Parts: sequence; C-alpha cells; structure tokens
Amino acid sequence: RRVALCDLDPQASLTVFCGAAPSTTPLEAAATAVLEGACLYAGGVALSNAAPDAVAAHVERARQDADVVLVDLRGTLDDAGHTERLLRCPGVTVLAVPAAEPRSGPELVKLIARAQAAGVAVRVLINRVARTAPSRRVLDAYRTRLGAMVLAAAIPERVDVQRAEERRVPVTVDAPHGAVAVALRAAAAQLVEEGIA
Repeated sequence: RRVALCDLDPQASLTVFCGAAPSTTPLEAAATAVLEGACLYAGGVALSNAAPDAVAAHVERARQDADVVLVDLRGTLDDAGHTERLLRCPGVTVLAVPAAEPRSGPELVKLIARAQAAGVAVRVLINRVARTAPSRRVLDAYRTRLGAMVLAAAIPERVDVQRAEERRVPVTVDAPHGAVAVALRAAAAQLVEEGIA
C-alpha cells in the first residue's frame, strides 16, 4: 500500500525524524520519498498560521497520492481548527500519541470527544513510558479509562529516540532491535490487523 506521511506540526518533528528538512512552504511543497512505498509532505513553521481550509486541502492532496495518509499534528493536540477539518475528511482514524504523563490527559480527552462527535474512530498509542511507578500508573489509567482505544504496545522512554533524532533517521532504522522500534512495529501490526493502516 502507498503511504503518505503528512506533517502538520509547525515544529516538523515527523519531517526531521524522517531525515528531511522542514519546508518553508509546506502547503505547496511536493512530497519526497522517504521509504519504499512512503512519501513525506514536510512540516514547517508556516503551518502555525495556516487556515483550516488550507490544511484540509493539503491533506486531500496527500490522499490523491496514497492509499493511507498518516497525519502528524502538533504535540499539544491543541490546534482545534485543524483537528475539526481533519475529522471531516472521509475514512479518517485518529491515532493519538500522548506521553505517559498526567498533563497529557485533558487534551487527549478533548481530542477523543471531538473525534467521537464526528463519528471518527480513535486509537491511542501511549508514548514515553518511563520505568517509574508514576508513569506506569498513568499508562494503567489510560488503559482502564479508554479500553480498546489504547493499543496493546506502548512506546518506552529510551535514549534510542533522542539518538535517532540527532542522526535524522527513523528509530526503526537506527536501532531496529531496540525497545522503541519493537513497540512501534507491534503498534503498526495491530493497526494493520484492525484494517486501519
């Protein structure tokens, strides 16, 4: 399947993670190949002022080139205008990736409520799960409260991610047998099994 990665984060974290440079004109820039069968629509600072209609048109452009479009929103999940537009696109599933921290909860709950009001499916992949009791309690609370929405795998907090970002390569390439890569592949396998990706 053809996959388009659409980075809507002004910080362009997904773009950098894919080893590409942020775009100065992300809503107009052409996609670049990043992996076999996958292309990237780079993020950039200009997205912080983009109108929701322009963002929706940008995602629709990505949909023309792919069977599956994965959209990365800014980490705080607070750009409600962009989120509302995306929820109106047909065939959307929201994959939220909150950190295993209590402060992530309120924004995640709002995003899930908006998605459910639009009749959009939601899956949650918990990120940065530390080896501490508080972090594990947050993970357990998410699983208890959100049930089947939470994927079985969780991304552990490891140095693998920081090192991969510094090298500007995906963590699955930099440390393919590391705990983070294993968790990401398990999450991807579950999404494929569910027919989402």
